[in-house]
Amino acid sequence: MKTSIQRNTRSGSSLVTVMIVVVTMGALLATALSVSLQNSFSTQRQADRIRSIAIAEGGCNRAYGILANNWAARTNGTFPMTLTNYCGGTCDIYVRPVSTNIAVISSTGMAGRASASVVVDAMNYGPTPGATNIYPGTAQGEPTGNPFGYAILCGGGMTWVGNADFDIGTGAWIHANGDISANGTQVMNGNLASGGTIDFPVGAGYTNIPNDGQISIPEIAFEPYFAIAASNKMAITNASYNPTGSYCTPAGGVLWVQGDIEFDNGTYKGCFIATGDITFKTTGGGGLVVTTNNPNYPVLMAQSGFVEAKQTKDFSITGLTYIATQYFSKSGNGDAMIYGSIIAKGNVDKNGGWDGAMYRYIPTPMGYNPAGAGSSTTENGPDRIGISAWHK
Repeated sequence: MKTSIQRNTRSGSSLVTVMIVVVTMGALLATALSVSLQNSFSTQRQADRIRSIAIAEGGCNRAYGILANNWAARTNGTFPMTLTNYCGGTCDIYVRPVSTNIAVISSTGMAGRASASVVVDAMNYGPTPGATNIYPGTAQGEPTGNPFGYAILCGGGMTWVGNADFDIGTGAWIHANGDISANGTQVMNGNLASGGTIDFPVGAGYTNIPNDGQISIPEIAFEPYFAIAASNKMAITNASYNPTGSYCTPAGGVLWVQGDIEFDNGTYKGCFIATGDITFKTTGGGGLVVTTNNPNYPVLMAQSGFVEAKQTKDFSITGLTYIATQYFSKSGNGDAMIYGSIIAKGNVDKNGGWDGAMYRYIPTPMGYNPAGAGSSTTENGPDRIGISAWHK
């Protein structure tokens, strides 16, 4: 008898096929996981790289702000400087003097496992030529040796329309390089001095001094304030920004907005800086209170724009309001208390009622570098420090 065994070759081949599919799927999954991890690591490295560049540039800006405020810092032991916990990383800053008017700034930023360096040349171009009477004091009784000793100091004129019972305090002064005029029921309880004409009544015991000459508007460096804001993550870019939340009381004391700032009802405490315009308006039953939290910082700074107050209710500002290139304007009615000083390159104008203002002593703000002591019509201004070359 012949016995035959029939093999089940079909089931065996199916098992082999399943094994091949399982191995292939495992390989594909392993490859996908590897690619995903590589992409994740690559994204993190790129993020660290970008952040390290930003930190290095921020450190370079910090060094420039210090040198712009005090050129002697390049040799007086201020540098090298290490900034820890700086925008989520660290920064090493070195300044190497090359000559009496050139220094090399080297800044290395580190974030995660990435690092980047920025090297620039800073140059001292010498004092600002031909500054006119950089210190007040040409009129008898005016503040001498202190451009921050005025309730209002402006490079333009003052045109006030409407009603006002304005009280800047006993012995306080307002000086405008242009004409001062009033239209309406205006009384100034304070002393007025002008580089042109004055048509503005003052209260009993106060004086008007027209043709008093020109007073240079002090220049305050903005760079040190940006460095403070950037190091505390309080430097933001926004076309028009209304501070809210933690930005109402910024960490480090400074909020820097690359754009405009718009204030409405609320309480704000710090130094608020806009590269553009600053406007504030109160509505309804609310009010606006803005105060500085550091006596050596202005409360408001406009770098290339104006400051306008358009209020329908009460508001108060305490500290120095500094407008580097343009004007201050107030419109509407209501009590607008200014406890401190307004310094503007342009005009200081008013349209509407304005009752209440009081000059208060303003310490010399950070970033101001006076040319020297005394009054003069030919003194040079502060040194002009700039970046002359960017190496990397």
